[in-house]
Amino acid sequence: MTQTDSTKRRRGRPSKNRVGSDRDQKQAILTAAEKEFGEKSFDGASVSSIAKRAAIAQPLINYYFESKAQLWEAVIENIYDALQLALANPHEDEMDALSVFRERIRNFVLFSASRPSVAMIIASELRAPGPRLQFLQKNYISALERNTMQLVSQAFGIGPRDKRLKLLFPMILSTCAGPFLHQSYVIEQHKLDPTAPRQAELYADMAVELLTSGLKTLSGE
Repeated sequence: MTQTDSTKRRRGRPSKNRVGSDRDQKQAILTAAEKEFGEKSFDGASVSSIAKRAAIAQPLINYYFESKAQLWEAVIENIYDALQLALANPHEDEMDALSVFRERIRNFVLFSASRPSVAMIIASELRAPGPRLQFLQKNYISALERNTMQLVSQAFGIGPRDKRLKLLFPMILSTCAGPFLHQSYVIEQHKLDPTAPRQAELYADMAVELLTSGLKTLSGE
């Protein structure tokens, strides 16, 4: 998807409303759409419901995005940009690979806790092969998996062709996002909210230790 594709607009811009500037309006739409797609999946989501969540008139969504599919792609792009910022560390060049791995896992967990709809969106698309999953794989997931596996190789000395690692990336995704994907169950069963800052911090520490110790075992350390 090119920047031009994602920003095509219809003629006849609606009047300003209480959301504010163009940037604020678009971000309000993307935030509302992320929650809507997470809770209801792409097929269950509706543009009218997204407009209600964002507290804007529906024609404004039609002005910024020509279709629900284009809006969904913009949501994914917005998520990925935010994830890149969450994982970025300007001092990584000064860190060893294991420390980088541990920090990225921790930050990925905290990102997932702060935006639980992301895990639900990804899980929904992974269950339904089609153009949206192809879009995710081509533009985002494949690169994320490649970078993660390269880091695993550097941090633990496990070769990228090791057959035991074929399912490692899905396991890392599940480990980092699992509690937030099943947030309602966790709240009902254990009477705690995994997205609460203190709980998210505790789970992030546990995920780091579980993945690190497991990979160290595989590498023979």
